[in-house]
Amino acid sequence: MDTPADAPARPIGRRREIALAVGLNLLFVAGVVFGGWPAGNVLLLFWVENVVLGAWTLVRILSAQVEPHTRRPFFFVGHYGMFCLVHLVFVAILSFWMGAELTVAALVVPTVLVAVRHAADVVTVWFGAGVFRRATPTQAFVTPYPRMAMLHVTTILAWGLMIGLMTGRRMGQGPTGLAGVVAAAQDALGRWGVELTPAGLVVLLLVAVKLFAEVFLAGRPITWEIGSLKATMT
Repeated sequence: MDTPADAPARPIGRRREIALAVGLNLLFVAGVVFGGWPAGNVLLLFWVENVVLGAWTLVRILSAQVEPHTRRPFFFVGHYGMFCLVHLVFVAILSFWMGAELTVAALVVPTVLVAVRHAADVVTVWFGAGVFRRATPTQAFVTPYPRMAMLHVTTILAWGLMIGLMTGRRMGQGPTGLAGVVAAAQDALGRWGVELTPAGLVVLLLVAVKLFAEVFLAGRPITWEIGSLKATMT
């Protein structure tokens, strides 16, 4: 018996998804705290994760078997690609303002790990659990957008915090200002032997926000509507 075209795909194992999200975000934290990664590299990796999600989503759209593909892959590439391009402009400026290094250890290696983390979803769930046989291209289409929105929010938050820090320094704000809060946090971490720049502290906050959002989204049905495309995906 065929699965209806509008039927949601099977839930994908919330614990496993949360474990992968926690592992990847702890990698970002460890890189900044212990690996000497510049803070801006983490924002670049957030953008890389958007691109990786888009690439694997295209694989899902092309392999979904419930309905004909029509022109949805081309629409996805144009629509998603536009958001990624705009995101890159703001992330690139902010990343190099916060400090970034295009090195193998601090960018290429974690990029590979990001790709592997999302490949695990495709291999074990999409193909391994047979979700592709029950899902529509439209359902596959919607999956990366909540994470994309969340990563856009972290970028906006980073801009706000960095501008707040810069403004606080110029105005000479005391302990009640954002600069004072950051200085107090640096002192507290310094007692434990952890030396972080203000930008590094901002990035750790962004990683925490990102992780919270990913845990919240894990295994939840996604209902998304873009123009004439509407789908629910779990």
